[in-house]
Order: sequence, then structure tokens, then C-alpha cells
Amino acid sequence: METANNSSRHERLFQDKKLNTSLLTSYSSYVKNEKNNKWAFIYKIILILIFFSFSLTFMFLADRTIFGEKLFKIDDFLQIYTPTTLHTTAIALYRFTLLISVFVYSITRNYLNVYFQKELIKKYLPWYILYALISMSSMFTLIFFLSNDLMQNFYLMFICVPLFLLNLSYSLYIYFLKRKSDPILYGRIWPTLVSLVAQFIILVVSIILVYMTVKATIYPNAFLENNIIFNFFKNLFVNKSAKNFVIVISLALLLGILAIAVNITRIQFLLAKQYTYSFFKDQLVLVLTYLAATFIWFIKVFTIKVVDLGIVNHKIEYFYLFEILFGLILTSLYLAITFKKKLQPNGASINSLIFSLFQMLLWVSLLVVGLRSNIQLVNALNIFFISAMSLTMLVVYLKKTNSITITEMIFLITFLIAMVLSMFIFGINQYLLSKSNNIFYIINSSLYITQIFLVLNVVIAVSFFMFSAIKLIVILLKISKTKEKLKETAYEKK
Repeated sequence: METANNSSRHERLFQDKKLNTSLLTSYSSYVKNEKNNKWAFIYKIILILIFFSFSLTFMFLADRTIFGEKLFKIDDFLQIYTPTTLHTTAIALYRFTLLISVFVYSITRNYLNVYFQKELIKKYLPWYILYALISMSSMFTLIFFLSNDLMQNFYLMFICVPLFLLNLSYSLYIYFLKRKSDPILYGRIWPTLVSLVAQFIILVVSIILVYMTVKATIYPNAFLENNIIFNFFKNLFVNKSAKNFVIVISLALLLGILAIAVNITRIQFLLAKQYTYSFFKDQLVLVLTYLAATFIWFIKVFTIKVVDLGIVNHKIEYFYLFEILFGLILTSLYLAITFKKKLQPNGASINSLIFSLFQMLLWVSLLVVGLRSNIQLVNALNIFFISAMSLTMLVVYLKKTNSITITEMIFLITFLIAMVLSMFIFGINQYLLSKSNNIFYIINSSLYITQIFLVLNVVIAVSFFMFSAIKLIVILLKISKTKEKLKETAYEKK
């Protein structure tokens, strides 16, 4: 009997010890996760501050960073009607596009990598620092490097080489680290290899293409004049023939395939449905960061005096500023519906429908005014305040909606990017008009460039509204069918 009691006591002690060990392990794991989340948060904050400060700097120094004013006149920007102005425009666009792309890509890649490396955040530190250094290097180069020399500008391409090597080392590292712990995404190496090979092809082809264009130069101060490489691509789009059509379609397909190949690991991640709300929220935070910088920059834009070019009737038509009042009325109505208990909508789908409806009305009204008013000051004021109201609605929507689908989040991110682009284009137009450059008004189109970007915003807003409406209709139909089935079941039981 005593032996049996001792055995039972030992068994209980063993079970208690096992339970304590399990609790200790769980607690240790919890503490470790909390610590990792804290470090991941710090990493993200640092990147957001870098992104915000450098974005603000490059926009405030637009004369230098975008237009390269120390080398070229803003008056000649995008004026491609003479070999000399085509030369200066090509160099300015090449320099800006390359360096700003490297900056945005490296910041975004680094920020998203932190999301994927939360559990092993300390091991990611070397890549984190190197990506951040490339981001800052590209922006410092954009601010301080100004040269009219073709070869020196060509050498800028080599900033992409360390970026590719960094992608290569990180991709292989993460594959070997997670191939056993996350076999769904990293069980096979071919997606990683396909992505890296596609990146390598794009890098090599880009370097060779730019080098050949520079070497084909006949006139140093007009390098695209009688340039074989430039003329080849120009003829593809200017001369209409079956041969050129086939080449253009083939190149478009090739670029599409390469784009898919580069992002194949991201596509695999989305198809595996391993994403969470926080994955898209992180991307939303990045776009909102740049949007905040754009709003601050836009205050400076208002101080730039526009030259009267006599293109349109420049009598200030203050009537069109009533768009701001209309926007305030819409925003007030949305806030009243959202916060008033008696009016509060029930359900995420109804919330999305109401939000998308007000966004659509807001941007359609702005487009209507933008199509009728050609006054830059009026249009700039309208887009500034309408964007601010649109953003206010978005913040309220995100706080008040408990669940947002991935599709809705993609719509929101796309919409914010379009808003940023619209404000950026309006701001750039203000710089151009201040130097008597009216290029945005004389393009071969029935719409000005500024109006085209407003149309883009409206298309996205209308698409979001239609998606929300269709989604709600589908839900209502499902509820109706379910009720009918329940009634039939109840009737059969009787």
C-alpha cells in the first residue's frame, strides 16, 4: 500500500514538474516574442523616420534633386523639341528615376523584411544596416551629385550592384534558415532562384543598355541626336508597322514575365494565404508616411509664385474654391454618420460601402471642378484640402472598422498611392509654371497631365465603391438564401 502511495506521489511530482517546465517554456517564449516585437517596432520606427525625413528633404530641394537646376534650367525640363533640351531632360529624368527608385525599393524591402523576421530580428541586423545605408546613399547622391558628364551619370547604375548582392545574400540566407520551419514558402528553392535570376537579368541588361546608349553618342551636348540605340526605340513607337508591333508586344510580354519572376516569392506568399492584416498595414504605414511628407511640402508649394503664361484665362475664379466647402460638407456628413449612435452603420461591409461612397463623391466633385478650372492656384488649393479630407475619412474608417478584407486593403493602398502621385504632380507643375514652363498644359491629349492623375483617383474610388456594393449584395443574397433554407427545414419538421 505504502509503495503504491509513493508511486502515486512520484507520479504527481513528475506531472507537476512537467507542468511547471511547460509553463516556464511558454513564459520564456512569450518574453522572447515580446522582446522581438519591441526590437521590430524600433527597427520600423527608424526606417519610417529615415523615409519621412529624406522624402521631405528631396521634395523641398526639388530644384536640385528633380530638375538639377545647377546644371539645367527648369525652363527646359521636359521640353524635348530640340536636341539640347532633350539631352538635359534625359539626364535629369534618368538620374532622378534611378536614384529615387533605389531609395524607395531599399526602404520598402527593408521594412517588409522586418515583418518577416520578427522571430529572428537580431539575426537580421546586418542586412537591416546595409539596406538602410543603400537607401541613404541613393538619397545623398541625388542631393549632392550633379554632373553633366555622360559617363559619370552612367556610373550611377552601379548603385544597383550592391543592392542586388544584398538581395542575393538575404534570399539565400532566409531560404536555408526557414526551409524546415516554413516548408510551405521555403520548402523549394526554385522560386528564390527564379527571382534572383530575373533580378540579375534586369540589372545586366539595364547596365548594358545605358552603356551602349552613352557609347553611341556622337554629340556630347546632345547625346540622343543620331544615337543608334535611342533611334531604334523611338522608331519602334513612332513608325507603325507589323514588325514594330510584334517587337513591342514581345518586349511587353518579356517585361511582364520578368516582373512576375522578380516577385514570384511575394506571389507565392499571397497565394499561400499566409499574410495577415499587419502585413498590409505595414505597407499602408509607408504610404501614409510619404503622404504626410507631401502635405508638408505642399505648404511650400503654395509660396511659389506662378508666372502668368496667358495660356488660359488667369482671372482668379474663386467660385471654384467652393469645392472645399462641398468637401467639408461631405466630410462632416461622413463623420456624423460614423460617430452618431443612431446613424452608426452595423457591419464592416456597410461601413466600407458608406466610406467608398463618400470618397467617390469627394473625388468626382474635385475632377469636375478640375476639368472646368485651369487656374493652378485654385486647383492646388482644392487638391490639398480635398486630399486632407479624404485622409481624415480614411483614418476614421480604419479606426471604426473592425475587420477589413485584404482586397479592401489593396484598394486603400492603391488609392493612397494615386493621391500621393496627384499631389506630387500638382506640386511639380507649380515649379514648372514659376519658370514659365507650361509643358503639362500642352501635351498631345484632351486632358492636362494634372487632370489625368485626378481621373486615376476617380477610377480607383469608383472601383472601390462598386466592389463594396457588389460585396454587400452578395452577402445579402447569401443571408436571404440561408433564411429560405431555414424556413424550408422548419416547415419540413412540422
